[in-house]
Amino acid sequence: MMRTMPSFLHVILTWDDAEYLIKEESRCGDRPPFPIAEAVENAPVEEGAAARAVLAQLFAASKPMWTTTYRYDDRGRQIDRSGFAHKVHNFNLSHCSGGL
Repeated sequence: MMRTMPSFLHVILTWDDAEYLIKEESRCGDRPPFPIAEAVENAPVEEGAAARAVLAQLFAASKPMWTTTYRYDDRGRQIDRSGFAHKVHNFNLSHCSGGL
């Protein structure tokens, strides 16, 4: 008998034709990384319902938890790395010369 364990994280890597990593995306697996109901069990009813809805959306398997994209110059040096986490925090690291 084969038993499948639930997964908590899926990482999707995308490369371009030159085999450079251009996108890294992490998504929740079959279930959120923590029990959402327990996280909000002591909240007032209305706040708990709102918090459950937000957390369910943030940790939905169909949406990335975080995404990082990469750009390279003509010589293959990484010149830009940017991304977001939960659509809350954006970051961008760019270098004018010499790559990262």
